[in-house]
Amino acid sequence: MATMLGAVKAPNTTEIINLNDYQLQPDRYQHPNAVLDQLEAKLDEADVWVLASPTYLAPSAVNSNNFWTACGHVWCA
Repeated sequence: MATMLGAVKAPNTTEIINLNDYQLQPDRYQHPNAVLDQLEAKLDEADVWVLASPTYLAPSAVNSNNFWTACGHVWCA
């Protein structure tokens, strides 16, 4: 990952978002999830997404699934 991100030339920028750092839950009626809204805004602003998840670490796969369950409707509708 570092090799790929290191190849990005200025003025372009990169950011790593580790889903393990967030409590991901879907928005509920009249109870928006501010963390989820923040992540959605970051992804909306991005030109490119690179998704990576090691298959041998269950927590990463679980959090990735939770993320797409919580906000996949925004981009996959």
